[in-house]
Amino acid sequence: MIDLLEAIGLACYLLPKEQRPEVLFAGNSALAEEVQNTLGSLANLHIAPNVRPSYDSEQLTPSQPALAQIYRLVRSRQIRGIQEIDLWTGNNLMPAATAFGRTIRYVSKEYAHTHKGVLGIDVGASATTVASAFSGDLILSIFPGLVWEKIYPRS
Repeated sequence: MIDLLEAIGLACYLLPKEQRPEVLFAGNSALAEEVQNTLGSLANLHIAPNVRPSYDSEQLTPSQPALAQIYRLVRSRQIRGIQEIDLWTGNNLMPAATAFGRTIRYVSKEYAHTHKGVLGIDVGASATTVASAFSGDLILSIFPGLVWEKIYPRS
């Protein structure tokens, strides 16, 4: 891991400051201080809880707010006016897939008493989002290659 940090740090050092990437570290919390010391001054570093706290478990949910924050930062640099819209939402602007997933999770909580899950599929112009939830536990998958034009080609 330390070797990877050094390679990432070197790549960031070689880039001009305005082109340095946003880096999300969602790994072993024992290495967080080392990551901060190595990359803190070279990249725009964000640290989130470990997505794999043990070999047999995966917890993506705690790191999702940090990823949404990075998304907002990057998009606000790319699209003029996004910062103002983000202020209108109380700094809660989120990717469409995240909002779709939250909706599916909410509906699954409403139907939890029926012991049935909820499946939602959003076929968009740039990606397809599949969200499934059972009693509030959400699984969200995004498939960038599966788009409307491939499903329904124009004649």
